[in-house]
Amino acid sequence: MPLLLVGIALVVVGFSTANRALAGKDELHQRLVAEAITTPAGASLPNRQVADAATAESMAKYIDATMAKLTGGRNYSQVGHYLTPDGKDTNDVTKAALVNGQPTVNPLRELAFEASTGSTGLYASVLASNVADLAVGLGVVLGILGLVVAGVGVAFAGLTVPAMTRRLHLRSAAPHHV
Repeated sequence: MPLLLVGIALVVVGFSTANRALAGKDELHQRLVAEAITTPAGASLPNRQVADAATAESMAKYIDATMAKLTGGRNYSQVGHYLTPDGKDTNDVTKAALVNGQPTVNPLRELAFEASTGSTGLYASVLASNVADLAVGLGVVLGILGLVVAGVGVAFAGLTVPAMTRRLHLRSAAPHHV
């Protein structure tokens, strides 16, 4: 009887896990679609709506490659905060070009920040989708294991119940051998 209960518990936990993971993937899909992002023609999956892990990764890689071209391979933190009078970037505010007495902020750095944030979000979507896939698989495996354990529990109960009923002086529905 304990094996039957353990088996039932595994089935419930397994299929519940798989169901929650599928619900998470569906929510991820809905959120990606709501952003209304379409991969550009130069992406590995061109002209497709970002709606799943593959299109999210394609868009993130496109953003990363585009920013690498614009920044000369530098990431956001390596691009200077300000622009010098000759248009080069710098982190030294004393070398920055002044407009109305204020240092000129480097628009490329701001763009690099936005691109970094966007691609990181897209890669997080890829990760979430992959984790959900693993959780679905784990849930199905637990559910199947639960069915096997429950089946073994039923088989053992069938073997042991007649003996138990004799011990408790009850009448068994199973055939009784003397």
